[in-house]
Amino acid sequence: MITEAFTIPFFKIKIDLDFSKLYTLLGELNTQEHELVVGGVSSYINDQDILATIPSLKTVFEHHANLYAKEIGIGKIRITNSWHNVYSKGHKTLHHHHHGSVISGAYYAKAGDNSSPIIFENPFYKFRGAEESIEVTPYSCNENKFDIEDGMLILFPSWITHYTLPNESDERIVISFNTEHTNEN
Repeated sequence: MITEAFTIPFFKIKIDLDFSKLYTLLGELNTQEHELVVGGVSSYINDQDILATIPSLKTVFEHHANLYAKEIGIGKIRITNSWHNVYSKGHKTLHHHHHGSVISGAYYAKAGDNSSPIIFENPFYKFRGAEESIEVTPYSCNENKFDIEDGMLILFPSWITHYTLPNESDERIVISFNTEHTNEN
């Protein structure tokens, strides 16, 4: 009988919002090219918190991040910085992780049809020795894909490497954020 140990928890929930107001607000923010966003643009600037301009949304994201944090036993957290990325067809995000953060989040304000999944690399895969996989299972895979849709929030450990394949939808807008511990119980 298999007993799991050292599992990596993720958190997924659909949050429906009034996207028209959100698009208007995001459209007013400055964006620029970013080395990790191939072809797309980003509002990423170190220590910037775009969610501070949308306090109700920040509260919702922090609430879900704290539910996740409590479930995995790490204590209360707060959002420290946030940004948004805009992708058109063919744009992608390169392999990266979020150094210096506890939990990171990606909210798909707009995914559209055929939006490429977010892909997380299995951190244990590189430590596998001589074992050969004859079948892909949750224990033998080298990555895990999460299909996305409008309104989906995905929370994950910041240290896990992730990326996307080229986007297949006409437009994808993602609000991302990082967190830190609050030293509160």
